[in-house]
Order: sequence, then C-alpha cells, then structure tokens
Amino acid sequence: MGNLMDKSMVDLSRNRWKTVAAIESVEQQEASIVQRWRQLNAIIRMAGVLGLQMERDEKQKTIVHRRWNYLRNLYLAEPQRFVCDLD
Repeated sequence: MGNLMDKSMVDLSRNRWKTVAAIESVEQQEASIVQRWRQLNAIIRMAGVLGLQMERDEKQKTIVHRRWNYLRNLYLAEPQRFVCDLD
C-alpha cells in the first residue's frame, strides 16, 4: 500500500504540475527573440537527427529563408534598449 496515492497526494501533485506549467508559460512569454530562435533551431536539428524532416519544394524553402533573414536583419539593426532606474 506504500505506492498508492490518496486524494490529497494526487491533488498536491496536480497543483505542483499546474505551478510548473504557469512558470513555464511566463518564461516562454518573456523569452527573447534570441532564446526563441535557439529553441526553434534545437527543435529543427532534433527533427533532422530523428529523420522527421518534412519534404518541401525549393521555392517555398527560399521564401522562408528570405523572410527569416529579413526579420533577423531587422532585429540586429534595432538598437538594444535597456531600462535602468537610478533614482
């Protein structure tokens, strides 16, 4: 009987996972473009290693690459803004 969970233990476990989900949600919302870019690249690399890459035509691939490069260049050209309250 030591392995069985009662209702209070199940509720505690469920609440812990809800808390974890809430924290992860906030972290994802606060993630910078660089962090999201790294996460996306990690997922794409993992898919490649697992052999899950989708086939796509070269025209679509070119369009996507141009768009990402355009967005990346916009981001890199934007001056970094820092908020600092010294008062």
